[in-house]
Amino acid sequence: MKKINSNLVMFILTVVIWISFLSIEWKVILSAGTMIYLFCSWDVYVVEELPRNCKESLGNLHIK
Repeated sequence: MKKINSNLVMFILTVVIWISFLSIEWKVILSAGTMIYLFCSWDVYVVEELPRNCKESLGNLHIK
């Protein structure tokens, strides 16, 4: 069984919070942590992973 992506779990948790029958104040409070986590993990991906992936992709291109 493959490891479940933590970003997907956080996104699902946020959606579940918003479709629950809690008041809007509790929805904002509970989903703020998951949104911050998702934003920070996206920032880490853009800063660290994306340039490495682009560099590898450009290295695979053989332009004459």
